[in-house]
Amino acid sequence: MIVSGLKWLKFETGDPQPTGYSPLGLKWKERGSEKPAVGQEIKNKALATELRQRLKFTRKEWDEFEVSSLSGDSYIQSGNKYFSPDGVRRNERGPQKQTVASNRAISTSNLLV
Repeated sequence: MIVSGLKWLKFETGDPQPTGYSPLGLKWKERGSEKPAVGQEIKNKALATELRQRLKFTRKEWDEFEVSSLSGDSYIQSGNKYFSPDGVRRNERGPQKQTVASNRAISTSNLLV
């Protein structure tokens, strides 16, 4: 089958995301000192340590934490505070399904657009 009108784009680690897109895991927000009543708790010493100092990470840094499961209601304890991911995919209709930023889940090879 011959297809015309398609073009290949190559996405590399660190490439900017399309407008309005923030992958889950690259940005975090403080939720306070009380453990959230609902959500999935993450146990990751390296991430907990880094969250004491900063709330934003690059894709490469995020991948090094090796977090295998993350959702919008995930949280992690760092010191005496709790943090949750602050990434969301948005479009004209508002928030949509959140996704994990991972080069393991999305190949950095050529992608067909």
